[in-house]
Amino acid sequence: MKQQTFIGIVLISLGLLFSLDPFRHQPPAPDVTIEHRELMVYLGTYTWSGVFLGETADAKIGPVEQV
Repeated sequence: MKQQTFIGIVLISLGLLFSLDPFRHQPPAPDVTIEHRELMVYLGTYTWSGVFLGETADAKIGPVEQV
C-alpha cells in the first residue's frame, strides 16, 4: 500500500512539473490593461530560454499605431 501511494505521488508530481511554465517553448502572451481598458499588444523580437529549448525570433509585423 505504501509503495502504491509513493508511486502515485511521484507520477502526479512529474505531471505537474511538466505542465508548468519553465517548460514553455515561447513566451507567454502579453496582457496589458490601463485604467480598466485592455490595450492591444504585439509580440516583438525576443529571446526565450526554456529548460530544454531556447529560441530567438524577430518581429514579423510592420509598424503599429503608437499609444
